[in-house]
Amino acid sequence: MFLVLRNKRSYTERFLKLICDFRMLMFDKSSSAVTYEEVIAMKRILVVLPKIPYPRTSGYSIKNLELMRILGKRYKITAAIVADSEPTNEAIAELKQYCQEVIVFRNKKIRVFGNILLALFNGQPFEVAYCYSSELRHYIELNGQTFDAGIFVVSRTAQYSVYFAGPKILDMGDFYGIRFSQIAENTRSLILKMIYTIESRRMLRFEKSIVGTADLSFLFNKFEAEELGKFGRVIHIPHGVNPKLFDYTELDARFSNVVSFIGKMDYGPNIEAALWFAQNVLPKLHKDIVFYVIGANPVRKIANLEKREPRIKVFGFVEDPYNVLRSSCCTVAPMQTAVGIQNKVLESMALGSIVVLTRKAAKTIGGIDGEHFLIADTPEQMADIINDVYLNPEKYEKLRMNAREFIKNKFTWEEFEKIYIRELENILNSRKSG
Repeated sequence: MFLVLRNKRSYTERFLKLICDFRMLMFDKSSSAVTYEEVIAMKRILVVLPKIPYPRTSGYSIKNLELMRILGKRYKITAAIVADSEPTNEAIAELKQYCQEVIVFRNKKIRVFGNILLALFNGQPFEVAYCYSSELRHYIELNGQTFDAGIFVVSRTAQYSVYFAGPKILDMGDFYGIRFSQIAENTRSLILKMIYTIESRRMLRFEKSIVGTADLSFLFNKFEAEELGKFGRVIHIPHGVNPKLFDYTELDARFSNVVSFIGKMDYGPNIEAALWFAQNVLPKLHKDIVFYVIGANPVRKIANLEKREPRIKVFGFVEDPYNVLRSSCCTVAPMQTAVGIQNKVLESMALGSIVVLTRKAAKTIGGIDGEHFLIADTPEQMADIINDVYLNPEKYEKLRMNAREFIKNKFTWEEFEKIYIRELENILNSRKSG
């Protein structure tokens, strides 16, 4: 176990009292000011995470840093994180803004290998075994009663919820059993097909059983929430987008011939989608159209695309890719495997980009084909649509505006916060009254 940050309560309380008293004296004399007593009365929440949510290069990190920010305004947060490496100073500094306490439980590679090897024989999902830490389990068993509630982020940490005696929320986000089933269906490798078939069955069994033990579970995908809701109390919650995306209004003509794809490029479904587009759609596009692949950690087969095809550019992580996405001819989400929510689609639509995507990707968002985005499932359909957007961009100006308004109305962190806090408070109050 590697202790990153643990504030001694006596010093913390003295500091909080000074801050609260100073604020009330100098700045805020209204009845709404936060008093020292209110700060001390804040409930303690344990948040268990399967990896460090930093940097903000993935949907996982973006969402969970927002979650910490939201919870940190109302509660005293202890973040318990399973990690295979020590966190950077930058990561700790980010988390310290929201958390009273951050504890990282190191899972070295040899231990992870042992966990997965054991899972071969005990029927546990590999996804769950990968995240197992006996130190974290013991920490929860010893300290769980000191927290008012526990939040367990993504399915692989749900295993720890059974050792937590208080109110608990499974912040699952995605239905992994369905994801692995889709990967098994789409992969050409017989070995991978066998592995993912086994894993999908195990994860489906695990997820269906674990939701029944929790007070509440959250999922981003409405259809997945309905399916998993047959086995426990599951609520659909919208993912949010960065509100700054709505401020992008200019179109840079330099990117008018660009088709963009953005996503973490060491993530299987993103790799699969980018390769599918490069191999099947790009050859059918107008000769002046180029394909930009933007996203952190591109694997070798992605990085090598631009060596084989001059119309492809692979950029890796880009600090601010939004001008490119906003100004592109269109952005694409040609997902062959799609569960949960597609953050890349939400961000592109928030920018007012024209999004061309498969039906699988569209289903996770909602919205209407031809009004908020353009659906194409075959290479021919996708190429025809993109060519028309490129040659006749004025036809799609209303779609740009519709897409932006759709996201602004349905996918904000304010809406996420409202639902999350409402449900958490209901659970805390019901347990208290009970």
